[in-house]
Amino acid sequence: MSSPDSSKGKRQAVLVLGMHRSGTSALAGVIARLGAALPKTQVRADLNNKRGYGESSELVQFHERLLASAGSGWRDWERFDPNWMAFGPPLVISATEVDEILALLGQSMQKVLSRLG
Repeated sequence: MSSPDSSKGKRQAVLVLGMHRSGTSALAGVIARLGAALPKTQVRADLNNKRGYGESSELVQFHERLLASAGSGWRDWERFDPNWMAFGPPLVISATEVDEILALLGQSMQKVLSRLG
């Protein structure tokens, strides 16, 4: 989610992070009602969440691919293998996909990543 900061003319990102069934959709909805913009492409509402999830469908798909590359999934209750990256590249993504993810997260995230190396 992002919202224009009228005092500085900059956009700021608000990330809502949490476990499955922990109230993140409700919190995203409250923040949106306070004026923040939800992601442009969202996971659609369904029978489990009639008001919608407030999640970027592109990021959800990326996370699902990442977990699948480690032999896991969001429904997996077993311990995640801490050595999963030692067996080769876990997930190959193109530069275009990286750019798309960064565009979803916004320029502030690009600044953070550039500082990390």
